Amino acid sequence: MARSVAERHLAALLSAVERVNTDIDLISWVEEVDLFGSFPEGADEVGDVDVAVRLTRRLPDKAWVRASSERAKAAGFKGGFVEMITWGEVEVWRMLRNVSRYLDLQPKDDIVSEGWPLTPVYRRNGDPPQ
Repeated sequence: MARSVAERHLAALLSAVERVNTDIDLISWVEEVDLFGSFPEGADEVGDVDVAVRLTRRLPDKAWVRASSERAKAAGFKGGFVEMITWGEVEVWRMLRNVSRYLDLQPKDDIVSEGWPLTPVYRRNGDPPQ
């Protein structure tokens, strides 16, 4: 896809990040968004936009797990135990991944552990990306 199209998909993702972080009902924040792969390297054409995302919890651990389970039940989730107690992250990942099939979203810690160079594009704390 052309770089200009990829930029539109990225802009849509950043809008979704703002929606997540202003939704008082959600229990996870999008803390950081970074790019890796061919897009930040300036490629004119890309297959997708590789994005590393770090989520954080809005509540202390035990309260967050309890709230996750409650939100999963309220959503009608009938899956496994792990998904239920991590629903607060699952629902945010789903919201972000539903923005575009041309965005490849991955947990930031996984990308960092692989040594990929990252280009910051969003920080929740308001600090401008480096």
